[in-house]
Amino acid sequence: MDRPVAFSLHGLPVRLVAPDLPLAPAPDTLQGQLPWLAGPDEPHPRDPATIGGSDGNEQARQLVGAMARGMVEVLQHRRSPSQLEQWMDDQSHLLLLAWSRQHDWSGAQLASVHACRVATRAVEGSVQLRQAGRVFAVLLRLEHAYGRWLVTVFDVISPPAVGSAVA
Repeated sequence: MDRPVAFSLHGLPVRLVAPDLPLAPAPDTLQGQLPWLAGPDEPHPRDPATIGGSDGNEQARQLVGAMARGMVEVLQHRRSPSQLEQWMDDQSHLLLLAWSRQHDWSGAQLASVHACRVATRAVEGSVQLRQAGRVFAVLLRLEHAYGRWLVTVFDVISPPAVGSAVA
């Protein structure tokens, strides 16, 4: 990308620029939890057949939680957005970039993860992020496509700003 590109996405200003952040190494504690970091002997949910049976929703929750942890690292500028690019569709990836620039996410922590399998090749989930006394909801839909799970819907529901009237 030679020059910045600016536009609006979901009402948020988006300005695409060449990444200037160094690639963040993945913490050892996440090895095997993130689908793209699983070791050679560790199973991970890449095939829709691995999410099913009596523990299908728990496996869906683990998949959504793993993706959410990676996304929070991008929001906090601890991971390069390009590391998640192959795991997200273009619109979701652009929205993640916009949110990472729109809000200071330092100190944000995953509070809860809820997910369920809604179709053979689709998982939907919500993640609660807490930061400085505020709670954000992150909504995700992952679909199995091209041999991998892909985020096809990503959105953040933000609480009203402190001191603003709630309609």
